[in-house]
Amino acid sequence: MSAPAQQSTTGANATSSTASATAPAPTSTTSTPSNTFSRYRNGNRNRENNQRSTPRLFPKIPEIETLATSSEHKGQDFAKFQKSLYHHVLTTFRNSKDMSQAILEFTDPLNALKKARPSLSDIRNENNLNLIPPSEKESEATKFTREADNNDRKEMAKIFFNNEVKAHTERIRDLTQNLTILWATILGQCTPALQEEINGEPDYLVKAAEFDSIWLLQTLQKITAGVNKTTNKYYSVFKAVKSFYATQQAQGEGIDEFFHKFDTAKDLVQLFGADIVNVSE
Repeated sequence: MSAPAQQSTTGANATSSTASATAPAPTSTTSTPSNTFSRYRNGNRNRENNQRSTPRLFPKIPEIETLATSSEHKGQDFAKFQKSLYHHVLTTFRNSKDMSQAILEFTDPLNALKKARPSLSDIRNENNLNLIPPSEKESEATKFTREADNNDRKEMAKIFFNNEVKAHTERIRDLTQNLTILWATILGQCTPALQEEINGEPDYLVKAAEFDSIWLLQTLQKITAGVNKTTNKYYSVFKAVKSFYATQQAQGEGIDEFFHKFDTAKDLVQLFGADIVNVSE
């Protein structure tokens, strides 16, 4: 009786040993702090690498070209951005023709518009509404007819003048609003890196408070050309002049497009306070 019992006990122990040997070890589902930090760090590094390798060129308005820093996009054409911006403004803004000077010539259109206020004398001359002077030996009937005609001319000139003043006031209001919208439109077409460079400009806070879109366009033209506040100004002039003299008409490029590109290169030189040498005959 003792031998079979001993064999049974031995068999049970062997079976238990075999089961414990073949059973998989339990997997721990608890991650250590070091492993969590390592995964977090690796995830951040991968995201940073993706952001560095792929510039975020997603314009808010597809019809307008996107602007980036010179390190993100070398050889970008600022004139092409300028042209697309101008076309968008012409087709979407109210009284958009007043914006031409700001976008294409970098001059303030608001001051020029305020100076061009309507004049009653100009309206009379333009519409042939000047008063008829009395003639010699004027009869009473002729005088009555002339004065009645002059009264009509006065009323017509007054109506035209009031309409012109109203339209002029609307143009000033629309232009002020358009320049503000233009600031946001331009910044929306810039990559985050380019926006950071703009924010770092010494005059940014003052110009942003005034929504000075002309300053913004001039500054963007410099930065996209590879020039910023830390660049040597003499080197900037040298690069601008070199780029001007290297401007050539590309194959298949129209004369108007080439002239605009040529004019833009000239403006960039003048933007740095330099000038092109004039060759006289």
